[in-house]
Amino acid sequence: MQRRIIATGFLFLAVGLGTAGKRPVCISPPEAPKQIGTKQCVTAKVLAVNQAPGGVTSLAFCAESKSCPFSVVVLPADLEYVGDVSELVGRTIEFRGKIKESEGRAQIVLRDADQMHGDFPKTPLAPTEFDVEKRGKFGAGTFHAAKAKKASRKAPVSTQTTFDIENPED
Repeated sequence: MQRRIIATGFLFLAVGLGTAGKRPVCISPPEAPKQIGTKQCVTAKVLAVNQAPGGVTSLAFCAESKSCPFSVVVLPADLEYVGDVSELVGRTIEFRGKIKESEGRAQIVLRDADQMHGDFPKTPLAPTEFDVEKRGKFGAGTFHAAKAKKASRKAPVSTQTTFDIENPED
């Protein structure tokens, strides 16, 4: 009886270790429209990165982007979390996320750099707390508060006026 329990334990351990390090199987862009509404991994080679007038960045995987069955987009608000996607051109990348339908095509919206996997340089994210327009003695990594203004040493000017009650016209 004990041997059976130990053997069963080793079997579960072996099965668990065998599947723990494996990544989910990725699909190709032509298979993506069949998976709309599910979370998937899509592997594709980025041929071009285009930016629309509204600021939306799209990644093209086909020579004719309008006829491509799959696309990946980055919204302007998410660019600081995704990073510089122009460095992905010519690289094969795994994109993970929920596949949605947009303009009759399957699409993944990138909101974070963690949705991309592959052989590409990880670009540092843009600093969110640094403002070039602020004046003062500070940089991107340090901050020095502005010094308090010193009190003026000039004598205060009196703003009171006097009136002569007996002769109000003066």
